[in-house]
Amino acid sequence: MDDTTIDDDYDDTTNHDYSSLSLITDLTSLSINNNNADFLIPEPESTNYDSPNSIFSGDFFAGNNRVYTNDSVISTSSPITRKRLNSGKYEIKNKNNNNISDLILNKFEYGLKIGEYIGKGSNSYVYKITSSLFNGDGDGGDKYVVKIPISFNKCKYIEREVEILQKLNEYNKLNAYSFFTDDYNFPFLSNIALCYLNKLDFQMIKKTDDLLCLIMIEMEMDLVEFIKLENRSSCSCWFWKLCNCLIDGLTILKQLNIVHCDLKTSNILVNFKANDEPIFKIIDFSSSIMVGGRGNDVITEVPDMTLQFTAPELLNTTSNRIIPNYQTDLFSVGMILLHCITGKIPYDSVSYDQYYLIDQIKNMKIFESLSIEDLNKLKLNNVIFKLLKLILIERCDLNDVKLYIELNNV
Repeated sequence: MDDTTIDDDYDDTTNHDYSSLSLITDLTSLSINNNNADFLIPEPESTNYDSPNSIFSGDFFAGNNRVYTNDSVISTSSPITRKRLNSGKYEIKNKNNNNISDLILNKFEYGLKIGEYIGKGSNSYVYKITSSLFNGDGDGGDKYVVKIPISFNKCKYIEREVEILQKLNEYNKLNAYSFFTDDYNFPFLSNIALCYLNKLDFQMIKKTDDLLCLIMIEMEMDLVEFIKLENRSSCSCWFWKLCNCLIDGLTILKQLNIVHCDLKTSNILVNFKANDEPIFKIIDFSSSIMVGGRGNDVITEVPDMTLQFTAPELLNTTSNRIIPNYQTDLFSVGMILLHCITGKIPYDSVSYDQYYLIDQIKNMKIFESLSIEDLNKLKLNNVIFKLLKLILIERCDLNDVKLYIELNNV
């Protein structure tokens, strides 16, 4: 689809396709391709400097960005309303969540300065960021990036996401000794920091705006890039580590009544331990929803999803439309694993025609869309092939998938 842009003076409630952004070197390092888009996020408010959960007090950093790489974005938001935005400082909508304000760093106290440009998505720009109080560019120190909303109204995605990230961080603190041995094994990034930036900090911001931005640690690459670099003939050495990370992640999200809604390979980031063992992290909760027990199982707008990783039932356009749920998240995980085995984004052979692509997805032509070579490659490992059939064709639930993995000692 053609790129679409909106003047930041107006409220943009519709999502658009942009040039594809894929993380190349770090948590938000984005390399620009020519197909679809990346989708990043913004955040909430206040000027409190000593953030108890800031990135500067932890090894990892919970930050999320959306990256659409060679895949088609489903745009389901309401039409654009040509109405002037409120400008000024973004105010946190959830007044009961004081913890968000605690995450905000004082940009003067930390000497925050925008660095090298990394990329641009439908919601934000991504730049490297340096500070007088941490070693942002030196050898051996963590490096950081900042996501800057492209307009005032994009800040709302940050507040939603930060609330979810806080729940995940709390879960990590409460369960670190019983479930995970360390942060390396936790499926999500821990800790985030926020800051406010204005036109003096970044020229693309309107002079009347003070935007909430997300600071996060860089990681080496996203899963898309990792798949390209890895030898898939020996992928079983990291495939099952990734599989367990994703299944653990879904288990935690289900316990917290969270549906991710946009799981895909570009929303999995990769870092490496000293022994070159890969570490996988699930990111980007800007489309996520809370379900069950809070009275909001019925959602007012359908979250953005990515066609090649979307469950068929979510493409139903009738009045009885199914909303994303734990089962549709599991389907997306199956498509991620399929991408890992074949080395190609799902439905790659038909992605040139979006109407045909949608038809193939609705009719569950998952394996039929594979080339003979890729299908044979998949069948070489019967355990993996059966796992993918359980998730994608038989649509087993999460517990059945976990049991299958345990029984096969992987």
